[in-house]
Amino acid sequence: MASIYGSQGVVKLGAVAVAQVRSFDVTVTQENVDSTVMGDTSKSFINTMKEWNGSLSCLWDADADAGQALLDAGDTGTIHLQPEGGTIGDTDLTGSILVTEWGISSTHDGLVELSISFQGSGDLSVTSIV
Repeated sequence: MASIYGSQGVVKLGAVAVAQVRSFDVTVTQENVDSTVMGDTSKSFINTMKEWNGSLSCLWDADADAGQALLDAGDTGTIHLQPEGGTIGDTDLTGSILVTEWGISSTHDGLVELSISFQGSGDLSVTSIV
């Protein structure tokens, strides 16, 4: 099994790359409902809906590069999360998002960072870059 270095990752909103990304994450959750009936001796469940969300952390670009400028709270778009990089054949996690949170943090001994949280709308597609 090959190891993949996170430093090769790419994040795009539509076709526009988001600059200075330090990290990103995405989580898919499967909801289930209890389908147990009287007389059963063990609980039963049925899968219902999936949902997904994520976040990313960047070094803040004070010049508001195009990618970061498109990720303000309330903005929508199509995100591409490419953990292996942007080369043909690499994994591309793609879906529509609504930006739910945007924040800047600054410390006396560090770089200014931008954190963004988003909620997926519809399916998260896992394909390869073509």
